[in-house]
Amino acid sequence: ATIYYMKYYVNRYDMTSLFLFICTLSSLLAQPLILNLSKKVKMHLLMILGFIGGSLSMILMSLADRSLLILVFCNILYGISTAFPANLVYVYAAELSERISIKMKNNCNAVIHSLLGLAAKIGISISGAIIALILHVTSYIPNTTQNSSSLLGIQITFILVTSLCYLIAALFVYISYKHDY
Repeated sequence: ATIYYMKYYVNRYDMTSLFLFICTLSSLLAQPLILNLSKKVKMHLLMILGFIGGSLSMILMSLADRSLLILVFCNILYGISTAFPANLVYVYAAELSERISIKMKNNCNAVIHSLLGLAAKIGISISGAIIALILHVTSYIPNTTQNSSSLLGIQITFILVTSLCYLIAALFVYISYKHDY
């Protein structure tokens, strides 16, 4: 979705690699912050804040329109905020695996890790199908100038769908930990 957004909506395909790199770099630079905060704040609260921050940064990107400076700022915010849930989900899975292994008196860490990998692949497949469906319905044609309908579809996939998914993920985390506030 990022590539479509940068190529067709922002009309800066040349900036796509830099845009993706900035997001990844800001995520990596956020790691010490995550480590420090995870010692002081409950993990599920950090995950919820990360998901909400990811959603908010996507909405801000839509408001930035085609301003590269604002898009880069929002992309940095996106990279930092989404680093929290991305890493903490794995920490949560490791803790869950340990608890289950102790309770069942066997080592099921590999099974939990495999299930986490499977869930990630299923999520990527579903998101790819949603993006493909929206682009098909909005008359997206690869490698050509897009009409207003297909540009709207690109915005929907990049901004709206991503924001909604992050808010749904925050809700799931909240529901999972609602007894722990």
